Amino acid sequence: MEHPPVASSQKATRKILWLSFLIAIVAYGVVGYLVFTGEVRPSPLPYWVWPLLALFAAAGAFVFPSRVADTSPEAQGAVRVPEILGWALAETVAIIGLVSVALGAPRGPLAVYLTASAVLLWFLRPQD
Repeated sequence: MEHPPVASSQKATRKILWLSFLIAIVAYGVVGYLVFTGEVRPSPLPYWVWPLLALFAAAGAFVFPSRVADTSPEAQGAVRVPEILGWALAETVAIIGLVSVALGAPRGPLAVYLTASAVLLWFLRPQD
C-alpha cells in the first residue's frame, strides 16, 4: 500500500486541526446552553470587559500570526505555528463567552461570541 504524498498528508493534518477548533466551538455552545442555567449573578468583572477581551482576541487572531511567522526550513512542516496561533485566538472568543456565562453573565450573548469565533475561524481556514 502506498502512502499519500507528504504535501497531501500535511494538508489533511492542517484541515483536521482546523476542524477540531471549529468542533470545540460547538462543544462550548452545548456546555453554555445545557449546563449553565443562565441565572444572572453579580460578576467579578464588569460586563463590558467580556466584549472588550473578545475584541482583543479577534484582532490578535489576524495580527499576531503575521508577527511570529517562522520561515526556517524546520518550521515548514505539516502544521504552521502562525496558523495555530490564529486559530487559538479565534477560539478564544468563544471561550470568553463561555467563561462570562459561567461567571454569571446573561446566556443570550453567548451565541454572538460563538458565531463570531466560528466566522473568524472560517476566515482563517487552511487555504491549500
